[in-house]
Amino acid sequence: MCTLPLDSICEKHSPQPALDAFHSLVEQINTILGPSSGTNSSDIDVQGLMRAMGNYTSAEHDWAEYAHTDYSRNYTRNFVDHGNGKTNLLLLVWSPGKGSLIHDHAGAHCIMKVLSLLLHAYFCSDAYP
Repeated sequence: MCTLPLDSICEKHSPQPALDAFHSLVEQINTILGPSSGTNSSDIDVQGLMRAMGNYTSAEHDWAEYAHTDYSRNYTRNFVDHGNGKTNLLLLVWSPGKGSLIHDHAGAHCIMKVLSLLLHAYFCSDAYP
């Protein structure tokens, strides 16, 4: 039984506000990751992560608080969540007219979802057969 005065808000006994779809996705990703060693771990359900990302329908008002742009850079990496402490969930924002080449991250894995775009993709078949 809560001992706070009747007009007080008790965080323990008050209903939590419903999460928007983006923050629900963040929770779902954390659940899938569990206590693993990160996205390159053999115990990760990669298909489950991809399915969760694929099922998410982007709503800019849900993630706009993370979408900051540093126009002096090609793109800005915005931290969203630390996952299970061994992964990072980032929201990347490319500056207008900027881009990045296809590249790897030294054996690290990445699962990506485009939330909003005006995209111009250029591929050079000589560079990546």
